[in-house]
Amino acid sequence: MADRGAGGVVQLAFRRSRGGFAAYAGLLCLHQVCEAATPVIVGLAIDHAIAPGSVPKVLVWVAVLAGVYVVLSAAGNGAGPVGARVATRAEHDLRQRIVARLLDPRGTTRAQPTGAALSLAGSDAERVGETVVVAGVGLSGLVALLVASAALMLTSVTLGLVALGCVAVAVFVVPLLARPLQERSAAQQQAAADSSGLAVDLVEGLRVLHGLGAQRHAVDRFRTSSQVARRARVRAGTTEAALEGVTLVIAGFLLVAVAGVGARLTLDGTISPGELVSGVGLAQFLVGPVARLSWAGAGIATVRASAQRIADVLEAPYAVTDAPAPSDRPLGEGLQVAGLRTEHLHGLDLVVAPGELVGVVCDDLVARRELLDTLARRRDPEAGAVLVGGVASTEVALDDLHRAVVVVPHEAMLFTEPLVDVVGPTPDRALAA
Repeated sequence: MADRGAGGVVQLAFRRSRGGFAAYAGLLCLHQVCEAATPVIVGLAIDHAIAPGSVPKVLVWVAVLAGVYVVLSAAGNGAGPVGARVATRAEHDLRQRIVARLLDPRGTTRAQPTGAALSLAGSDAERVGETVVVAGVGLSGLVALLVASAALMLTSVTLGLVALGCVAVAVFVVPLLARPLQERSAAQQQAAADSSGLAVDLVEGLRVLHGLGAQRHAVDRFRTSSQVARRARVRAGTTEAALEGVTLVIAGFLLVAVAGVGARLTLDGTISPGELVSGVGLAQFLVGPVARLSWAGAGIATVRASAQRIADVLEAPYAVTDAPAPSDRPLGEGLQVAGLRTEHLHGLDLVVAPGELVGVVCDDLVARRELLDTLARRRDPEAGAVLVGGVASTEVALDDLHRAVVVVPHEAMLFTEPLVDVVGPTPDRALAA
């Protein structure tokens, strides 16, 4: 269920970016194929032009190599702007979807603190938007591996098998290291969201903190939260560095193995000097695609963690169910509460006639909030009804209801934690105030 939620968020990011992603990935793949072709062309030039000493043939191969470099450069330089544009669009679409869900009048059963919402619409949306880049780089690395391995097999089956063995080890190791990276990335994102939420709380309640004399304790709390986020990021970064390091070590062994085997085959007369140059060049080139796959594996792990956090919000059940579509006909006047029952309200009755000013006194803060939430239809009562112009609010579209009934929040939520956490372990001074 969790994986499906994260996958759905990634699909949402790709919804309007499929064509751009295809162009971006195509340019990256073309760039990699041209790079793989370079050592092959050099090897062919050595065997068919330089060794025989034919100047015209040398010039032909130089022209071929120059043409490949022109295509390589154009594809590499063109991929950057295309990828940036596509990733920005994906990020924008995802951020719009998150904001629309958070502002949906039907509400949510998983309310998000301000800081957590900012983190979702900010860093999490940005990371998932980068899926376009991550997938493009990973796909180009895979294509480069296949092309270079095929070229090595054509040069020498032995060299090709040596290269494929090293690549198989890399492909097996990368997923094993990516799994803990995903877990640590999720923890890092959660710690960052908690730290952002605390920062928002402190800014909103700054004057109150000064009044209570709790500003030093607030600074200590934020410092502690920031350190937790920092340590989580360091743990995620350590795992990511280990993933990249192991992959580069495998790539280094690949280069050494192909160079050693190729030199032996050349001395035995099995392959020509040009084929040796091609083989060593391809082995050196393979370091790049293996690193690309490693980077893509790490990127997918971090993207998956952020995508799941977004999915938890987008897939959260609604607090209330909307009625049929809004109507052009205005609601009647007057407000009536009949037998209203919630957890802390027990059969409340209230009638407010048109033009009448009524004050409701309530000494139970929770009951007051439940009454306001029910009037605004941020929640539905267990029993009873709220009638607007004689029509039950549950039968009125939320857009129509909110035009007729305006409920202003009755309190400002300055802090999301208990008082002791805000002012410190000795709240005597604050309680006296």
